[in-house]
Amino acid sequence: MLSPAHIWRLATLGGASVLGLNQVGQLRPGWQADLQTIDLTLPSPVSAEKLYEQLLRYGSSRSVQSVMVAGQVRVMNGI
Repeated sequence: MLSPAHIWRLATLGGASVLGLNQVGQLRPGWQADLQTIDLTLPSPVSAEKLYEQLLRYGSSRSVQSVMVAGQVRVMNGI
């Protein structure tokens, strides 16, 4: 069984790798800067130990508050 943290990694850095994309999937100097902020108002208390599990279980598109693509803001405060 895959851990929630491993699933999250596959969806970010792993997905970029499968697509043959270089210097994406992580926040590092010189890499493509895509970022999203997520509202962590979830039905269970948020904890560092179970953060990935909680995001995968309870997160949805409505949880996304802000999105940056290539360093440009595309969504701010859910709009």
